[in-house]
Amino acid sequence: MGTGAHVLPALEPGYDLVFNDGEPVEFEDDLDEFERLLSPGGMLVSANLFLGQYSVEVDGLEHASVYRERLLDEDKWITAMLQDGLALSILR
Repeated sequence: MGTGAHVLPALEPGYDLVFNDGEPVEFEDDLDEFERLLSPGGMLVSANLFLGQYSVEVDGLEHASVYRERLLDEDKWITAMLQDGLALSILR
């Protein structure tokens, strides 16, 4: 157990499903790891993508913004934004 920065680099690629409920300050680095870990066609479920709607004091909101933009990159991901700050993304 630990942060994504400690756990994700040690994992081997080949996952079909990843759930991200991490800290916004780690979102960008974690997404790099998710792209490495997921098999093509694998699904990423992301939570807490719009924490700024609750408080602008949340650390890392700028990282959450970049994360959302990257998930909407149609060359790499097919993404559906859902209610409550959730997203379902398929790695191309």
